[in-house]
Amino acid sequence: MIGLKVLIALPVVLTRFGWTKLLQSLRDWEVFWLASTQALFFVLSLLFLALSLSMIDVPVAIVIAETWPIPAAIAMRVIMSDQLKRLTFSELIWGTIAFVGVILVLDLPGDIDQISRGTWTGAALALASAATMGLSAALKARAVRRMKSTYQIGP
Repeated sequence: MIGLKVLIALPVVLTRFGWTKLLQSLRDWEVFWLASTQALFFVLSLLFLALSLSMIDVPVAIVIAETWPIPAAIAMRVIMSDQLKRLTFSELIWGTIAFVGVILVLDLPGDIDQISRGTWTGAALALASAATMGLSAALKARAVRRMKSTYQIGP
């Protein structure tokens, strides 16, 4: 997976930054560890999503999995705490409204006992997909920050 990412980005990297910076960044163990872990969480996210799609309705699984920015924000708060600002009150209100909207879209039955075990498992797998995608995004942001500060590569 890491090799595929490098091959996709290689023409842009080589034309803009040259071989020297690319080779220096590939020898950095922190960048390698962050990229490897990020790729692992990304693949796990896709695996969990595929498993959840086999257990619950596709729209429900996708709606649950698309909540990944919430775990990403939590993970980035831990991983990149020195760079991020605190959320304002209005941002918390909008986040709460979005979360309530996701719950309303799910359209759960009135009696919680009517939900089957497979549906709970599928929803848990979709949540696991969201959590691992959030961790993947946070680790990627950390790797980009490291490459920018050390090798002047990146946005």
